[in-house]
Amino acid sequence: KEELHTIYLEHLLKGDKLSARELVLQLQEEGMDISTIYLEVLEKALVETGTRWERGTLEVWEEHFISETTLDFMREVKLKENKARIFKGSVLTLTPGAELHSIGVKMISDVLELKGYRVYYLGCNIPMNSLLKAIEDKRPKYLAISVTMAYHIDSAKYLIDGVKRTFKNKRPMV
Repeated sequence: KEELHTIYLEHLLKGDKLSARELVLQLQEEGMDISTIYLEVLEKALVETGTRWERGTLEVWEEHFISETTLDFMREVKLKENKARIFKGSVLTLTPGAELHSIGVKMISDVLELKGYRVYYLGCNIPMNSLLKAIEDKRPKYLAISVTMAYHIDSAKYLIDGVKRTFKNKRPMV
């Protein structure tokens, strides 16, 4: 039996957004929770997309098409979910430096929001001064940083060091 993420990816590789969307929405209607849809279908398809791109068997435009279409489906799935009514704290989420691969942290942000966290999803390319201002203004309990490409680890370290230096023992948990 072909795995769901493979079926999803094959639909998108053929340009068949409608079938890919129907698959995702059908899984949700059948009771699959958003975490499972994100991690077992969408994330695995995106990892395979990246692998194919690295091998040179997928063009950049194809990777972007799959990524952007997946983000559209994520928005739709999230809107159909019930949000927890219990407030569990706040979290600020982002990618560091020039890291542009933000779908993973967006998935985490969505799941946390549905579980009752107030999420401030900042995405990519946040200047350090702006990040520090966001932390000062919103006082999040947590700071979630996502790195996909290993060469962006130093940017994450720089960001974390800046937060530690600025907020000392009043900083959010990273």
